Amino acid sequence: MAIKSRGVKVVIIVFIAVYVLTITNVLISLHRFHQNSQKEVVKIQRDEPLPDFEYTEDDKMALEFVTPHIIKKWRNHNYLVALGIPSPDNEERRRRRQLQRDTCWKYPGVATVENNFEGDMLVAYVLARHPQFDYKYSPELKDEANKWRDVITLPINEGRVTTKKKLGEVAHWGIDAEIGMSRKIYLWFELGARLLPKTSYFSKGDDDAFFHSPQYITDLRTLPRRGVYWAFHWRINPVRPFIFGRGLLYTMSRDVVNKFVTYEPVRRLVHVPFSFDRLLEFKQSIMEYEDAMVGHALSYQNPEELLFVNESCCRFIILNGNECKPPKNNNFVVVHGIQEEEYAIMMERFKNYTTPVPVQFIPSKYGWMANCTLPPDPQRRRDAEWTA
Repeated sequence: MAIKSRGVKVVIIVFIAVYVLTITNVLISLHRFHQNSQKEVVKIQRDEPLPDFEYTEDDKMALEFVTPHIIKKWRNHNYLVALGIPSPDNEERRRRRQLQRDTCWKYPGVATVENNFEGDMLVAYVLARHPQFDYKYSPELKDEANKWRDVITLPINEGRVTTKKKLGEVAHWGIDAEIGMSRKIYLWFELGARLLPKTSYFSKGDDDAFFHSPQYITDLRTLPRRGVYWAFHWRINPVRPFIFGRGLLYTMSRDVVNKFVTYEPVRRLVHVPFSFDRLLEFKQSIMEYEDAMVGHALSYQNPEELLFVNESCCRFIILNGNECKPPKNNNFVVVHGIQEEEYAIMMERFKNYTTPVPVQFIPSKYGWMANCTLPPDPQRRRDAEWTA
């Protein structure tokens, strides 16, 4: 009996030793990974001013309302992140874009025309030609783009909405509209990576969301500069499971963006007109869901090299369909699905703005996970009841 007991103890000791050694090696690897990625960024930042951007014909149309002077500024500035927000050319979404400019982009650190595009976070709205205006950009859109210089006018057509979905509803806009959205997302990342060679991260967000930009920037500074795919992740597909970041906000480091835009099936289909004869081909690349399309493409591009940084309802808040509850703590990053009048309410919540504390990312099953155990901050608690 004593021999058996000693044997069990030996097995337990060996198991613990192996476990500790494994964790130690992982931590050492992550530390070296982080150090190397930081060195790469420093090297890029010390480069001489970059040559002028070499426009393709499509680039000239996409950047028609961004002056060469601003393009030069963008290219030579060391932005931490560039956020692309796809949006249609209609009045409802024009109001949303302006609400974001009047609230989310007023925070310190956000680069806009009002501060000569100085800051850590550059924001661009990504549009396509809308059927409402016979596939031409509207006069209102041109006025908006000339004023704010943050609108990318892609030389592609917006897909037609074929359902009765309304803004904020959990539903589908129709296959043509959704594939059009996927085209915009691909072209944003492809153009952004070429246009902004000193930018470390690229992201996609929504125009019906409120972004707590200071928290986003603060958290992003703590992450490695390579391999990062940061989002409210889902794992789907019972046949060939893969992970994707949900569309309210997902962020990729430059090397991950390059993996995505060089994935040939999507790269080819972006330039192929949609028809129902090719529906299966588009569905195989999941182009009817832009966020899943990105994760699916990355699952074929050495996914073991990715660091999945995971969020949940406590900081990446989805109000659509009552999926998440309104934010309790002030360390949230984004709230998706708010009403127009709630942008001002959210800004009021942060009227006594102080520099946010970075969230702690802890190891999880599929990478890292934001620690959501922080208690509410009584000094920054909202003054009025806020419900959505």
